[in-house]
Order: sequence, then C-alpha cells, then structure tokens
Amino acid sequence: MFLLLVLGLKAQAQQVVYFNDFEANSFPTNGYTGSPTTHPYISSSSWTNSSNTNFTDEVGYNNSVGMGLNLNGSFSYFLTLTIAPGYEIQIDAYNFWREKNQANAGWEMKINGNSVDSGDTQPDGDFISTTPKLANPPLPPFSGTVTIEIKINGNGNGLYIIDDFSLYAVITPECPEAVSFPDKTLCEGNAWTIAIENPAVGSTFQWQVNVGGFGTWTNLSNDFNYSGVDTAILQIQDIPTNFNNNLYRCVITKTACATVETIPVALTVIPLPQTPNINYN
Repeated sequence: MFLLLVLGLKAQAQQVVYFNDFEANSFPTNGYTGSPTTHPYISSSSWTNSSNTNFTDEVGYNNSVGMGLNLNGSFSYFLTLTIAPGYEIQIDAYNFWREKNQANAGWEMKINGNSVDSGDTQPDGDFISTTPKLANPPLPPFSGTVTIEIKINGNGNGLYIIDDFSLYAVITPECPEAVSFPDKTLCEGNAWTIAIENPAVGSTFQWQVNVGGFGTWTNLSNDFNYSGVDTAILQIQDIPTNFNNNLYRCVITKTACATVETIPVALTVIPLPQTPNINYN
C-alpha cells in the first residue's frame, strides 16, 4: 500500500519524509513514537493528544494496527517533528487512513497553526484521498519544531482510529537571506556594531568595505579598528574621520546555497570640534 501511494504522488510532491503505520505499537501511551520511516534531517517525532489520554491499539487499514482514541466530543491528535538545525522543511502533501466506529465526525488539519484541510470520517474507514492531498493553500518553509494537528470535531462517544500517516515534503538547507541595516551617523572616536540576527546555521561570513563610498569592495581584516570580520557581528571601534562615507556589507556563504550579500550600509563620521589655541600674555 505504501509503495502505491509513493507511485501515485510522482507528479505532485517530492518525497516521503515521514510515514508511520503504527505497527511497532507500544500502546497504551500518550507520547507515542513507534518506528516511523523518517527523513535523515527529521531529528525526532512524537504523537500526543489534547486530552492527555492513552492511545490504544485498534484495527486499522486492511486489518493492520491503527492508533485509537476513545473520547467524548472534540479532541486533537498532535504529531510533533523536530527538523535538524540548519535545515527547513517545505511540506507539500499528506495522507492518512481514519475511521470512527459510531456516528460520522468531521476532522480538520493544521500545520504550525495554518489550516490546510478538513473532511468527514466514515464508520467503515478510508483514506482522506485516493492520492496524497496537496496542502491548500501552499505552506511556507518551517525550521525547528513543526506541529501537525488533526482535530476531530465529534459529538458523543466514539472510537477514532488513525493509520498509515504519510507526509510529503522537501527538506533543504536553510539558506542565508539578504538583510539591510540602517545607515549610521557617529561622532569621531565612537564605536559601531553591525549584527546579522539569527543567521542560518552553517553560514560563513566576510565583511567588506567600500572606502569613501566609491571604488571597489575589499575584504576587512581584524585590526585596531575592526574585529569580528569573519563572523555575523562586525565591531568598529575608535572610528576615525577618514571612515566618513564608507560603505559596509557582508558576503554570506553556505554549502548548497547561493552566495548572499547584505545591503550596503553607509557610515557618516562627524569630526569632533577643534579646541582653539589660547595664548596668554
């Protein structure tokens, strides 16, 4: 069944990054992991529910094991994924089998708070689609923790079962982005720090200067005035007047990503007042 789903998705999404058939069951528990098939850059995964109730092993798709909850009214399943540092996930599509053994119940799916789908659940059980469903609207890329919520909008008692949950996505390096800084005006002798906030993990940095605001860009080296020239934070200290009108930028590189340059930022240096010589007779 799983291979058929993959073949049916060739024209729609990139690859299966998470699949759990719940066969490696360790029920009853709330905080189920099992033995899912996951992408190498998914560091961890876990199923929980809004009622803090133990899941149970039930008859799922094609008489295999499914993950059940027997609750009143509305409740939610949560799948929490941890994406490896320096990577981001673009979720394209998903599919799962579901069944409610009594009256019909509606379901709604959210991914990191974004509503992507909804439907009904029949007592005889079925997949939500004959082919994996595309996220609608398309989702932005996510990094860090990704939470998938399946909310069951039920009335009264009933056993709800989920089985063969699959997630289709692309996981790529989190690439640097071009950023800008406000121009700076300082008095001679002051200091200035230019910091790139939340840089992509694994990036390398090289700060450059365009002297006087014209000419060519040259790499900076750490010296009396500059420090941190190969980090995300450039520090300029004891600024002299000949730094007036300098432009600064950072060239950011990362494996498998395009090279990015920050937007040039201008420095204006105001000379200190000159103290006149006073002659005493």
